[in-house]
Amino acid sequence: MHYNHVGELIAVLVDEVKACDETEKDKAFAWLCGFVAHVAADITIHPVVELKVGPYADNQMAHRICEMHQDAYIWVKHMQLGELGYADRVKANIGTCTESDNDDKLDATLCRIWTSALSAVYRDTAQATPPDIHAWHNGFMTVVDRAEETDNLFAWARHVAASLGLTYPQSDEVDPTFIQHLETPHGLQDYDAIFERAIDTIHQQWEIIAAAVYNDADLIGFKNWDLDTGLCEDGQLTAWS
Repeated sequence: MHYNHVGELIAVLVDEVKACDETEKDKAFAWLCGFVAHVAADITIHPVVELKVGPYADNQMAHRICEMHQDAYIWVKHMQLGELGYADRVKANIGTCTESDNDDKLDATLCRIWTSALSAVYRDTAQATPPDIHAWHNGFMTVVDRAEETDNLFAWARHVAASLGLTYPQSDEVDPTFIQHLETPHGLQDYDAIFERAIDTIHQQWEIIAAAVYNDADLIGFKNWDLDTGLCEDGQLTAWS
């Protein structure tokens, strides 16, 4: 999913949300917005990370470290949420997207949409290893429950492997070389400007999927991006065009 067919997946997810009952549609759309935001942020920011530390395939640790410094910087300065250590905040948001009578199971509508879309787009993989959405949800919540609430930032982000021993820096420990004067497809920029571009990309994509879901508009502009490089199938960095 990180490397192929993500545009096709979003198109199928949009169709799934459109087909929801009115009582379920807003909830499903909100979840879709979260996934689309993830995609939009990746295709905007990862090209810059790659220019900083090299291709992901050969520099996975450097990518993680770079992103952790950038996340810590943004969390405090732009989101104004204090030090990145609030496992309870994550649990309160994602942890409540469950069945009303079973906290161990993701909401039935969300589970159905994801299972259907993944099985349709990644058919061979789904047949070999059927999607287990509840297991994914439980795994994520287990990580959150075990997150370290210490002086260090807890390692809950998707890129962090506990076995690597990585922890987020405190805000005063952020390495400025990951924040200032970064090479981008548009020349040197600070991370603040790059983050704002990511927000703009998210807003643009949200407007498109909202029009598609609620007004039956055409779904335009979504490509099969490689989320590590930001490149689409045509070799273009569409978030920087």
